[in-house]
Amino acid sequence: MEGSTYSIDFTYDVIGQLAQIAYPALSGPADRVKAEYVYKKNGFLSEVRDPGTLQSYWRAEMRDPEGQLVREHFGNDVVSDRGYSQAMGCWSS
Repeated sequence: MEGSTYSIDFTYDVIGQLAQIAYPALSGPADRVKAEYVYKKNGFLSEVRDPGTLQSYWRAEMRDPEGQLVREHFGNDVVSDRGYSQAMGCWSS
């Protein structure tokens, strides 16, 4: 809304990866939606979840040998499959 100020807070881990986002409150601090970013040891993002309930908003289910994401699962149980063409250097359908 015009004239309103909204705050989005970003938290990073010790190696500079995004660890958490807190989105603007609807009516107070307890109402802020937060997303926690979880990484594997290799540095790839594996999940985005609610830090309080641990409910998953998104997770990586499968990567190809080069680390490209080929299957992801969303919090509403939608699963997305995709391909990556190394020869073309782009996503394929």
